[in-house]
Amino acid sequence: MYTRILRTNILVSILFLFLSGCSSERSWRYSVDSYPTDRHPLLSKRVAVPPFRDLRPDKNENTFLLAILPLVPFGWVDYSTPELEYQKLATLPVWQFKFAEDFAKAAAEELDASNLFKEAFFTSSASAGDLVLRGDIKSTRYWGKVFSYGFSINAPGLWFLGLPQGTIHNELEVEFTLVDQANGVLLWNKSYKMAYHKSPFWIYKIPSDFDYDNMFKAMMRDVVKSLESTLSDSAVLDSR
Repeated sequence: MYTRILRTNILVSILFLFLSGCSSERSWRYSVDSYPTDRHPLLSKRVAVPPFRDLRPDKNENTFLLAILPLVPFGWVDYSTPELEYQKLATLPVWQFKFAEDFAKAAAEELDASNLFKEAFFTSSASAGDLVLRGDIKSTRYWGKVFSYGFSINAPGLWFLGLPQGTIHNELEVEFTLVDQANGVLLWNKSYKMAYHKSPFWIYKIPSDFDYDNMFKAMMRDVVKSLESTLSDSAVLDSR
């Protein structure tokens, strides 16, 4: 009886380890690219970047512990707001980030460094700039599985023998718009949707379960290129 309880506790601990990614706090990390410092702004206006709007659905499902039941092949999670769900697991390290603010601050830093505008800055007041860059967060879906193969508390033995332990997926969808504050004219708009998959993974090499900062970085690289192309258009330049 004691052995069975011990094995159950071990499996639950491993499931918690899986939920916490690499068993350490994961904070938001973002660094801007290098741009020519002598480039003159294409648009001599100040861009305000307020916190992004959160348009994500409120739908979160956690059935990880089903993997402990005999004959059940796997347990899974499917989170629309993963950072909030992680905070509910008080015994686990949590993701230290806020999507709405961190995305907006990163976007402001990237645009300011790009020298496309006179200045770009993060602010709680959208009216502080000549232009406003808005971001709508449509998805930060996180979903994954842990495989027990129907062997319940004996599953770790199969993992160590070489069978996959589980899967990890991140999805990020954001829409950007650039608007002229003076007349409300839409200067630029573009939507992005990216995904990160580690399927399957093995217990000997558990990957990071958080790739949102890298996906957002890839988005911002294209945002800069797309804005540069749009701002070079004569119709937009005439509105300066």
